[in-house]
Amino acid sequence: APTAIQEGTHAGPGILITGHDLLDLSQLLQQVEGTGIKVYTHGEMLPAHMYPKLAEHPNLAGHFGDAWQKQRDDFRAFPGPVIGTTNCVRKNSM
Repeated sequence: APTAIQEGTHAGPGILITGHDLLDLSQLLQQVEGTGIKVYTHGEMLPAHMYPKLAEHPNLAGHFGDAWQKQRDDFRAFPGPVIGTTNCVRKNSM
């Protein structure tokens, strides 16, 4: 079923996670649980929002940016730290 996903960021601290490793995303969500830190997916991490266990986590705030080819601009525009999982980060993206 289609899943509605918030695009962009909200006020407050956030972390952007990119790549393919949903286990890394799950562990990050556990680590920020109970904090005001929002987690945003980027690029190929977008499908994470359709997995019920991940989507139900209150700190998973939405999706930020575009495809992996636009990492440089997206990472510079994001107002917080960026976590890269697997081999998803292009040379000179950060």
